[in-house]
Amino acid sequence: MQENLEKLRKQAIDNPTRENVLAYLYTQRVAFDKASAFSLATQRYVMGDPLIDETTRRPTATFAANAMNEAASSRQEQVLRKVANDTGITFFFLSTCEFCKQMAPIVKALAQNYGFKVLPVSVDGLPMPNSPFEEYIVNAGQAEALGVTSVPALFLMRPPQDVQPLAQGVLALNALRDRIAMAALNAGWITEDEFKSTQPVNPMPSLAGAVSSAAQEISAQELQDPARLVAYIRSKVRM
Repeated sequence: MQENLEKLRKQAIDNPTRENVLAYLYTQRVAFDKASAFSLATQRYVMGDPLIDETTRRPTATFAANAMNEAASSRQEQVLRKVANDTGITFFFLSTCEFCKQMAPIVKALAQNYGFKVLPVSVDGLPMPNSPFEEYIVNAGQAEALGVTSVPALFLMRPPQDVQPLAQGVLALNALRDRIAMAALNAGWITEDEFKSTQPVNPMPSLAGAVSSAAQEISAQELQDPARLVAYIRSKVRM
């Protein structure tokens, strides 16, 4: 049916006789009905199975989603304070850059809220008008060494040599927080579990590993048995 539906459509367009048009419309209606039945069956069988029910990972109810967001945000703040204990943010700017002026208060908020040390670096050697940072240093090759091609540019630094790029462009505070957490994970400064705690979803076991194991441990014929395949995957998943 899938193979012929497009052929029937083209045939009806090229030669719109009653027979050709009805053949296409009836076949299309069958496809719609199958899709509707599949959608209904999906809803029936997903309920009560936490491994495939997305509401287990992320609730759809607004009040529950908001509560999850608040909890994740609180955990992220704890992670950021931990990261801020021994890291700092290098903030490259130009005195004439309007985006830099917009980014500066956001970087300042990071410093005030979480304790990050901030090193502003002027690429053109001039101060930023109305900057929230009273002091800055003049670029002496740092921007070139870090590959700065656009400002504002932000880097997460941990002495003596650890550097993680955050952004070259404007970011909202929430997006910058997310990137700091990701950069800390990439650098190995926080654990996978600490990073996952900052995400507004319930941690769930991955089915990918189970499927990979199934392909190696059971035969192709057994893989074609739907009941056996589902039972095998479930047996490999650990909460």
